[in-house]
Amino acid sequence: MKPITEIEKSYIAGLVDGEGTIGIYPYKSPKNIYVYFFRPMIAISMTSERPILWCYNTTGLGSNRNQLSDYGQKKLYRWQVGGELECISLIEAIKPYLLVKDEQANLLLEFFELKDEIRRTRNSRSMDDIEFRNIEYNKIRNRMRVLNGSGESVL
Repeated sequence: MKPITEIEKSYIAGLVDGEGTIGIYPYKSPKNIYVYFFRPMIAISMTSERPILWCYNTTGLGSNRNQLSDYGQKKLYRWQVGGELECISLIEAIKPYLLVKDEQANLLLEFFELKDEIRRTRNSRSMDDIEFRNIEYNKIRNRMRVLNGSGESVL
């Protein structure tokens, strides 16, 4: 991540709190239908393009895109940060300023800590280890979904 000021960190945190989401999203392995991967993501979506471009240009992280909104024909602009290193660097930068989504930020960091622990201790491709990993990741994901108002899910 590019170096950013404390004011810039607090502004991004305010955008994440008000217009953003912090989540962990599953997707199936294309090679094995019993294997899920979990993708962390921090995103901000809004109908104003300028803050989205500002976040992208200021941090040097993620990607930005636009699409037609489901709520009429206004364009919806989105800045999205995914991947472990980018998410960790952004969360660590803005976490002191998050007021609404601080618990989600903590869960995302907990997810990365668990992922690192599993890498060190249970990194085989056996179905037992894959199942263990999916169960543990899904526990954190479900806590995140409850905080985000989505409710629990079953994989």
